Amino acid sequence: MWKPRAQLTLRDLLIALAIIGLMLGHFTHLFRAERKRPRLRIRILNKTTSPIHWIKYEWDSVTQHIESHGENSGTVELASGGVMSFRVDVPGPVELTLSCKTPNGTLTSGPVRVEIRNSNPGSLDFYVRPSGVKATNVSPR
Repeated sequence: MWKPRAQLTLRDLLIALAIIGLMLGHFTHLFRAERKRPRLRIRILNKTTSPIHWIKYEWDSVTQHIESHGENSGTVELASGGVMSFRVDVPGPVELTLSCKTPNGTLTSGPVRVEIRNSNPGSLDFYVRPSGVKATNVSPR
């Protein structure tokens, strides 16, 4: 009985090799780009009389004609007069916005432009007050 056999042609091998090459190039680019991302230090200073229970930060960036967006949120316990600090990896110059919830409502800052100098953006301080959120861009170290 005659059985059909799968044949592998040179064209099939070249296509598979091209796909593997593109995937390796893409992953190499992602690996290098991720390692070079500057880290921005964000401090939140609670200047209200009530605790902060939830925060959310989001950033928008346009780097080399590519628009990107990132956000993160979570439950926190930041007492009145307390300070919280954390680091965020950013792709380059970004506009960052912070929102936080207190028992009195949600407070949001306007977009704050963060410039990158010598791969070190420095830090960004958010003062949460009853009247709103004020941001102060601290120069790079």
